[in-house]
Amino acid sequence: MIEIVIFSVGLAITAAGAVIFSKAAIRLARLLKIKRIVIGATVVSLATTAPETVVAVISSLANHSGLALGNALGSPVANIGLILGLVLLFGKVNFEKNVLRLSYLLIILTVFSFLVSFFQKTINFVGGFLLILASLFYLWFLFKTQEEPAELEPELEVISVLKNFFQTLKLFFKLIFGLGLIIFGGFAIISGGVNLAKILGASEIFIGLTLVAVGTSLPELALAIASIFRKTISVSVGNLIGASVLTLTLTLGIAAVIIPVKVTSSVLIIDFPAILAISLIFLLAQIWHFNHRILGASFLIFYLLYLAVLKIVG
Repeated sequence: MIEIVIFSVGLAITAAGAVIFSKAAIRLARLLKIKRIVIGATVVSLATTAPETVVAVISSLANHSGLALGNALGSPVANIGLILGLVLLFGKVNFEKNVLRLSYLLIILTVFSFLVSFFQKTINFVGGFLLILASLFYLWFLFKTQEEPAELEPELEVISVLKNFFQTLKLFFKLIFGLGLIIFGGFAIISGGVNLAKILGASEIFIGLTLVAVGTSLPELALAIASIFRKTISVSVGNLIGASVLTLTLTLGIAAVIIPVKVTSSVLIIDFPAILAISLIFLLAQIWHFNHRILGASFLIFYLLYLAVLKIVG
């Protein structure tokens, strides 16, 4: 079946692009003396949410806002429940201050997105604009609160800039190439995955919450797997939380600015509470120092239960 082929090719291309982009981003972070978790929560997150953003734009332009909403809400649950669950199960995470700060931001912006959806029922241009502003605030806050690196002597600073210029330029082109693969792969995932799901007779929002959400979260999954082997778990954790925030704010905001997104009662009752619950669990786990493997297994079980509820609801 051609839909399966297109979907599988999209998965492979997206995963390859995510690995290329993440490697370049991590090296660039070292050159710029940016904390790994910050680069993971900002630059890498912006890249790995590119498929979700592509889906939002295409879905809205094609008047399929339900697909955009389902993807925007399903991806954060997949990021934390499925992918972070795997990271915690197979790799050790140090719950440092920056991770705790990111968790607080995720919960605050999740509640903000919920309130915008709850009071408007349909997220219109104004609501979408507010969500985009929230994403910009998130990015500004992370860079604003980052600790300043130690300054070099003037002579050493000039040498360092000259030495790193060509490395930075090379990494920049790798970032662009990796991002291009992610976007191209995202198109293939949606083209093959949505058609395949429609053949199976699934509803539009169910497609977005499950198949498309997991498919567009593959960059995060690829980065998570790579981070476990490369011992760069902090980048993956920062990316997973950052991608969840940006999907809830930037991706959903862009979709709503293009065309109003109708919010169903099941979304308010099931999906937003699921994101908030799993985010709160992660926050409490850091405060109370839960065993990371038990926490990872709990997240995976939570995600399976979430899918079961979606299947029952329909």
